[in-house]
Amino acid sequence: MENINKIDDFLNRTGVCYLTTATDGKPHCRPIGFHLLRGEYIYFIISNNKDVYRQLLRNPYAEIVASEDQVWMRYHGTVVFEEDGSRITQMLEAVPSLREKYGDDAEEKLAILHLENAVCEFRRMTTMLERFEVNGTNDTEAETIVRKLHMTRPDKLRDLIAAHRFRVWYQPQYDLKMRALCGAEALVRFTDEDGGIVPPGAFIPDLEAARVIDIVDFYVFEHVCRRVRKRMQEGASSVIISSNFSKHTMATEGFVERLVEISDRYGVPRRLVAVEVTETAEADNRVLFLNTVKKLHKNGFRVEIDDFGVMGANMRLLTEVDYDMLKIDKSIVDSVHLRNESKVLVSALIRACHHIGARVLAEGVESHEQLDSLLDVKCDAVQGYIFGKPMPEDAFEDLLRAEPAVPGDWIK
Repeated sequence: MENINKIDDFLNRTGVCYLTTATDGKPHCRPIGFHLLRGEYIYFIISNNKDVYRQLLRNPYAEIVASEDQVWMRYHGTVVFEEDGSRITQMLEAVPSLREKYGDDAEEKLAILHLENAVCEFRRMTTMLERFEVNGTNDTEAETIVRKLHMTRPDKLRDLIAAHRFRVWYQPQYDLKMRALCGAEALVRFTDEDGGIVPPGAFIPDLEAARVIDIVDFYVFEHVCRRVRKRMQEGASSVIISSNFSKHTMATEGFVERLVEISDRYGVPRRLVAVEVTETAEADNRVLFLNTVKKLHKNGFRVEIDDFGVMGANMRLLTEVDYDMLKIDKSIVDSVHLRNESKVLVSALIRACHHIGARVLAEGVESHEQLDSLLDVKCDAVQGYIFGKPMPEDAFEDLLRAEPAVPGDWIK
């Protein structure tokens, strides 16, 4: 293979590239964050991703795509699974962080593939969304791949934020006892070049996989602080606004200190800005998770456990984490009015939370039957389409002016 050093330098600069496979003519594109060149082969870790295995067993043809500025690289060939264990050992020695991530049995968890008879080509794009062919993708799919390539580069991601391509929306939350608006969850949306809204599921997983999600998480939090400050200056009360933080963001060095700096810069009382963390973050690094939550509380932030129930009833989490609100996942709420077992479970969770002084919010409430069941078990608050879908900031401000609200200062 020619120009091996050129390819190596290019991939090192871009940091994140995309592996594209095809099943029955349908392309599948996913980010891979690490490569290693050995001789004339290029290796990629695919870990224990079963979907990749299945797709490549059916069709071993694959492509690697990466982008820098206005140049993209396409590297395509036939996939060969590396059976030589020494290759994995070399990779672990070259990148010690992989050993930290996968533990002592890293050799068993990692799988390495390389491309055989590969061809590499570089092309210069005339615009960010220039069409190009990847496994027969149509124009829309090609545009999506290019957008992902740019979005997962830290510098390009910051450029998109500066260009206001990311917007903060809000989904209202209602206190069932006060029968009033009591808060909102801040949600991020991305707009395409025509102003259309791109759903979060189309870009959040890629940002997480590329380990750049912290840039967006902190952007949303700062935007929320700026908005709360503006209401304070206008003499208007503010409901509690919660911001989501990925487990990758929580693991960044100085996470809590940065939240303190941002909230202090805007002079925002920390009780008005809640930090949402998911129970899945605890599963990845329990000690780090517990220490971070403890530090958040010590610095006056409200802590909310989001999507509770996705991993099952993690009762240990409830006993070890000092939290202010538990948000029951929609998957449990969906059947609270249909199955007595679900209602009993939700009732027990609510009683346990109330006993330790925490509130409970039900997510994804869509029907009056669900609402009646949640009132029966004394749920504190709800969030869902029955009261309001996620909305732009202007619409949320209109809602605050039109409806009575429970100020964040009044909520314990």
